[in-house]
Amino acid sequence: MFDIYVIRNIINEKKYIGYTSKGYKTRFRLHIKEAYEGNTSRYLCKAIRKYGKENFTVELLETVETHELAVEKEIYYIQKMNTFAHKKGSHGYNATLGGEGVNGKLVPQSMRDKMSKIKKDQLAWVGKNNPMYKKGYLIAGDKHPLFGKNHSSETKSKISQSNKGRHIGINNPASKLTECYSLECKTGKIEMFSSFYEMQQFFISLGMKLNRSIVLGIMRMDKGKKSYKRYKFFREDVTPNDIFSEIRRKYQMKIFEPIELKDHRQGEEHPKAKNMICFASEISTGKIYRFESWYELKRGLGIITGKEITYSSLFKVLTGKYKQTTGYHVFREDITEKSTFSAISDNYEIQKEPSTTSREA
Repeated sequence: MFDIYVIRNIINEKKYIGYTSKGYKTRFRLHIKEAYEGNTSRYLCKAIRKYGKENFTVELLETVETHELAVEKEIYYIQKMNTFAHKKGSHGYNATLGGEGVNGKLVPQSMRDKMSKIKKDQLAWVGKNNPMYKKGYLIAGDKHPLFGKNHSSETKSKISQSNKGRHIGINNPASKLTECYSLECKTGKIEMFSSFYEMQQFFISLGMKLNRSIVLGIMRMDKGKKSYKRYKFFREDVTPNDIFSEIRRKYQMKIFEPIELKDHRQGEEHPKAKNMICFASEISTGKIYRFESWYELKRGLGIITGKEITYSSLFKVLTGKYKQTTGYHVFREDITEKSTFSAISDNYEIQKEPSTTSREA
């Protein structure tokens, strides 16, 4: 006996049709397990991970006696409920038209045997069975037929012309039509785009080039990814459904609410901005500056030198990997050797005291 079943996403009403001989409820539990414990990229499993298993239900459509009938019924219901994911305007998670997964057609045993033989024949050429095994040196370097030869300018031009524009803009296979939104945190203004590419072009017109990786991280709500250049971004297929629905509603109703961003990794809140007494000694003059924290040292040297100072370069000087940075030696209470730190501290105090001549005057 085979159960024909439908799994339904109660949030967006997308469906998945399947059949099983294990019982439809058991198969549903296996789908859930595959989604959370496996590494599968099947549409249904990705949806379960995105929306949560509590937002999916399973329903028995009918029961049939043979595998052949189960295949026929699966194909029938996929077409009836329009769940084939690759069909324009579809509303489902089925990656094929049903059956055994080759657009709904069963693969005959004779064809399977033929495919098996082809695969075995291919393996016959692997490793030592390959006549070119460990003979790559025969065409390496100057023995290669194209060694020392260059394409003519005419040939290069032809290759260039044939490749131009193949994957530009909307022709790029990654430029799919998926609803996107941007939100300017300062004003709360929301813009809507029909694709990621369209959004990129809009920001380029504003003089801002979007970093695709960072923006996608913000869209997915990845940990630590809050905003990019004071903008938040949302995309229908990757942003959590409740958040995406809310931003869409605000856009449609023209609700613009400014968002105050608080970056906990800036200034004194930065994890590397330790409250340790630090000194910076100018190599050319011997002048010593004291700072109350690692952050104040970084900030102070930046102001004194007019250059950008990084924690990385400071730490490398501190640990001896670099001899100096922007003409300064640096010292920190918890890392510099105690005798050295004590000496630099004493020298700083001496510098602070007015000279004998000044006191007598």
